Amino acid sequence: MKPILFSFGTIHLYSYGLSIALGVLLSLVLMKQRAMKEGFPGPDEVFDMAFAVLVWGFLGARLFYVVQNFSYYAAEPLKVFAVWEGGLIFYGGTIAACLGFWLTGRKKKWPFWKTLDFLVPYGALTHAFGRVGCFLNGCCFGKACDLPWAVRFPELPHAVHPAQLYEAFY
Repeated sequence: MKPILFSFGTIHLYSYGLSIALGVLLSLVLMKQRAMKEGFPGPDEVFDMAFAVLVWGFLGARLFYVVQNFSYYAAEPLKVFAVWEGGLIFYGGTIAACLGFWLTGRKKKWPFWKTLDFLVPYGALTHAFGRVGCFLNGCCFGKACDLPWAVRFPELPHAVHPAQLYEAFY
């Protein structure tokens, strides 16, 4: 596993962050192409949609993690902002991203179901990239197994299912 791909002094390029960034970039390119082809949404609105979902999703993922580990963050409140130390939870991100999508869509008067149909495949694509990032990071692994494709993480005494890759391929 390779949580840090490379470093320049104290600046690190994390595999999880790079994976998410690549997923977002690819999704934006594909969204823009589809918008130009189908005429909905306007190509200029693609960034607005993605930005709202990403910002709300990131904040929700972090907030959910902080709430789950409240005693730690109550004692170390400034660590709430130390996202480079880890701490994003998918469920919180999904809930908040949906809320951000809904609020932004209402404000911009986007048709709800049509816009949701447009966005969902790109959310899934970005999530798949994120799961590959989890694999590279060595987190979120599955249960112990002895199948030929089981993987060994340095901190575990046994091989496990590569649940992150299962989910990414799914």
